[in-house]
Formats: sequence, C-alpha cells, structure tokens
Amino acid sequence: MGRYLIHAKATAVILVFVFLSSAAWAGPATDQLRETLTQMVGVLKDPKLKAPDKEGERRAALHNV
Repeated sequence: MGRYLIHAKATAVILVFVFLSSAAWAGPATDQLRETLTQMVGVLKDPKLKAPDKEGERRAALHNV
C-alpha cells in the first residue's frame, strides 16, 4: 500500500508540472505525456483496482499504459 501512495503522489506532482508548465513546453511530446499521465491517473482512480488484493492488476495496468 505504501508504494501505491508513493506512485500516486509522484503522478500528482508530475501532473501539476505538466498542467502548470509554460507554453514553451507545448507540442507533440507534451501532448503524448499528458495523455499517458491521464491514463495512469485513470488506472489509479479505478475503483475496481483500488482493493489491496488488486495490487498486481493495478501494476500491470500501469505498466501497460
């Protein structure tokens, strides 16, 4: 459960940097990163994967993203 919180916090920090970054970062790479992070957050927020016994599935889903 501790690693899940670390991953969630790291993802949140990355999202803050991405969404609050200047326009100089805009472009295809930023768009791709934003899409990937959005998908990762979706996996982390998925109620079906929040149970402690679903850690393996959650990790696999994050790895696939």
